Amino acid sequence: ARVKDTGALDELVNLSQHQDPKVREQVAFALGVGQHTQAEEILMKYLDDGDNLVKLQAVKSVQSRGMTKAMVKLKWLLEYRQTAVRREVVRAVISMVEPKEPQMFEVYQNRLYADRDAEIQTMLLNALANYPENPLQASVVGFAVTLENPKVKLRALEILSESTDENAVEQAIRGLFAREKKVKLATLDCLEKIAKNSTQSPIKALREFLKQESDPELIKRAEEVMDKV
Repeated sequence: ARVKDTGALDELVNLSQHQDPKVREQVAFALGVGQHTQAEEILMKYLDDGDNLVKLQAVKSVQSRGMTKAMVKLKWLLEYRQTAVRREVVRAVISMVEPKEPQMFEVYQNRLYADRDAEIQTMLLNALANYPENPLQASVVGFAVTLENPKVKLRALEILSESTDENAVEQAIRGLFAREKKVKLATLDCLEKIAKNSTQSPIKALREFLKQESDPELIKRAEEVMDKV
């Protein structure tokens, strides 16, 4: 409770190499909210700690301190095996760089392609939404329309609906063949919005969709979209 107290921090720092991971976790937490000359040095070491809870708290503390010197290590940890740690690493990396940092697009892209966690996928999509001028944005976001989690698919379609990229129509079409009705409806809304300003036409895909679809609401909505695009 007294982690901001200088004396208490000194005591905790002296315990930074304690064998008990619970103690090291407490030290990591304290160094995230308090000021100490050894804080960054210890937290950098804790990013390599063998205990996942210590590592997790170190990542959170690094983020709260805005420790940009830890960015290289954080990027390595983007592939860490434990999901809870990886989530916080993704959150930390995104929060500690400029929203449109050019070099980060590929980092987010590669992680989106590799990660199976829906929360991480959503964070990465939100980060990728900041790159509308990038010619690869539509295809990268379009990949997420094929992922498992419906919330991820819906977020990807939201981003595509704001895209002016010619490729966005082709990417959004993927959502027509999702299992979830709400994803199909969102896809139709997206196509209605972006197809009017694109040389790509979704008509062929919509016709194929109508051949396979049996839901009256979806059929009616698809016919409305066809009339408008």
